[in-house]
Amino acid sequence: MHVLTDPRGAVRYLVCKTLGGRSEVVEVLFRYFVLNESPGDLEHRYGVGRFKIRGYAQRLVEKVGSHRAAARLLLACYGELLSVKPVVHPANNGGSVVYYCSACGKLVAKPEEHVRKSHRGTVEVVVERCWRRFVGEVRRWGAERR
Repeated sequence: MHVLTDPRGAVRYLVCKTLGGRSEVVEVLFRYFVLNESPGDLEHRYGVGRFKIRGYAQRLVEKVGSHRAAARLLLACYGELLSVKPVVHPANNGGSVVYYCSACGKLVAKPEEHVRKSHRGTVEVVVERCWRRFVGEVRRWGAERR
């Protein structure tokens, strides 16, 4: 049995993806872990490369310790994560890839990094909401096993 290595870090990872305007990554991971869809099918549906999908999945598994724990985490936090409004949006800047942060009004090149470093308070509020949901679900699943 695998031990959860950094489940709160996994929630933070998912929150930064969502706030950074990459909620499709959370959707892809949910479909991959919970609904058992293949990376090839998800690649066609979301336009995210299957190797990227596997990389996102590997990163999540490394943080939580197992495939099953990742599925449980996503199952518990999915609705909460999708209810979060992104603060970073793509901006048109003459062909270069730039993002606009609606929280602070800055143009940024790396949205998830910007969210993680500059809006730590917002990230932690959302992480705490998701974490409470996850802990509540874990307790409920434990009670059902008895």
